[in-house]
Amino acid sequence: TYHISIPNTITHIGNAAFWHCKYLQELVIPPSVRHIGNYAFNGLHLIKSATIPKSVTSIGHAIFHPCFVLTELNVEEGNPVYDSRENCNGIIETATNTIIASCLTTKIPNSVKHIGKSCFSSAEFSSIEIPESIETIKARAFSTSKIEKINLPNSITEIGDSAFMLCSSLLGPLNIPKRVKHIGKNTFYGCIYISSVTFPDSLETIGDEAFKNCTFGDIKLPSTVKHIGNYAFNHFNKKKVIARITIPDSTKTIGTDIINENHIGVIYNAENC
Repeated sequence: TYHISIPNTITHIGNAAFWHCKYLQELVIPPSVRHIGNYAFNGLHLIKSATIPKSVTSIGHAIFHPCFVLTELNVEEGNPVYDSRENCNGIIETATNTIIASCLTTKIPNSVKHIGKSCFSSAEFSSIEIPESIETIKARAFSTSKIEKINLPNSITEIGDSAFMLCSSLLGPLNIPKRVKHIGKNTFYGCIYISSVTFPDSLETIGDEAFKNCTFGDIKLPSTVKHIGNYAFNHFNKKKVIARITIPDSTKTIGTDIINENHIGVIYNAENC
């Protein structure tokens, strides 16, 4: 068994401290540790369980991603900042109800309001239930994960930059929640198997490369859209044709190369539809 003994004198575990220690089989974080940095335990192939001691009051993002067999992730009782309520096998920032770290068996409790930055990045599971309590999905929350199916509830108001970037297994139609006003940069970049997207009437901006390299067909934007970012619907596949894009009269700015010139069949604005 490959084991690293972290002494009780350690208070700070820095960024990427144990990056891709793929033969490490046992991880014990001592009760002296107060801070765990970004990517601290990223890529531990053999670690099956981890406990965050109650002494830890600062945790970076993506601390366990990807960890390929991690199925138990808990915060010790009595931690003043973090918890693992309802045996969720995740780390939740208590004050903000934000889930910030996950493992293969994580379930999002109904009391959670936010999915934190890179929380499920590179996740190995194919689906997860997002409860109606969720209001925001932060940057890179599901990026490069193997998720195949996602249902975004209408409680969501914000989807951050690169939230689903390169989720190349994500399938089927995508419904953007009814309260979302802004789709961030690279949000669904490279989601090549999304077959269609339904945009809500609340939508005002679509960020740069938001749907770049996606392969769905016709695009109909609601009359509320004011800004379309650079390369928003651009695609490298010259054989994939978008037959029609509907751009509403409300749109004030259209970025560079939103669609490849050899993809588009017809461009309509709202008054012609």
